[in-house]
Amino acid sequence: IMTSALDCDGLIALRALIALLILLVSAIPNPAASLPDARQEWVLGSDVDYPPYQFTDASGRAVGFDVDIASAAADAMGLQVRIKTGLWDGLRNELEHGQIDGVVGMFYSAERSRQVDFSSPYLWLHYSLFVRRDSTIKTWEGVDPSRIVVQQGDITEDYFGARGIRPGTAHTLVDALTGLSAGRYDLALGPQLAGLYLLHHRHIANIITVGEPMFPQQKCLALGKDNPELLGKFNEGLAILKTSGRYEQIYQRWFGIENVENPLSR
Repeated sequence: IMTSALDCDGLIALRALIALLILLVSAIPNPAASLPDARQEWVLGSDVDYPPYQFTDASGRAVGFDVDIASAAADAMGLQVRIKTGLWDGLRNELEHGQIDGVVGMFYSAERSRQVDFSSPYLWLHYSLFVRRDSTIKTWEGVDPSRIVVQQGDITEDYFGARGIRPGTAHTLVDALTGLSAGRYDLALGPQLAGLYLLHHRHIANIITVGEPMFPQQKCLALGKDNPELLGKFNEGLAILKTSGRYEQIYQRWFGIENVENPLSR
């Protein structure tokens, strides 16, 4: 009987020892778990048809100024990124619902900042009014909103929507401009340089810009909410691009001597 009691006590002690060992092992930090960003692939969205900032080449690969900036900033910080292409309004929706990690370039606004986090700005841009050559329109004020077209999901749609105005929308900027050219709209509002780029490369000759450039906008990387570590890394990467001269190389590749305000080369 005494032997059985000793065996029982030993079994209890053994079980207690095993439980203690399990507890100790589980308390040891896992380096891989504590550094999830080190191996994670981050997915960034890019518009399929928004040259020269975001578009696809003949092989379907994402290219453009925004793509190069985001990729170079990621490389500078050792981040692995994959670029996913799509229509802009769909990419915005995916970002806001956590289906992708960011987009390679988005105009900042206070309203948008409630849905996404923005990096430091890396480019200033202006918008212009585009009309047909035979038009007498000089301003969007007074124009029937149904005869105005903007890109769906663009900051101009946000601007009009906040004022209770519902303009026509197109999936891409080139769709907006071709619709204007064909007479489906009387005025398009879009980024000046992107619009002029498309008019030249798509050989659309019956559209001009009118008035002074307007709506100065800051272009930033946009990331999902509540990831300050990733945001900090991209901000640091952008700063490295500036100090290393890599930003200027990318800028010259896409814009040359074009007159675009550039906060990182001042």
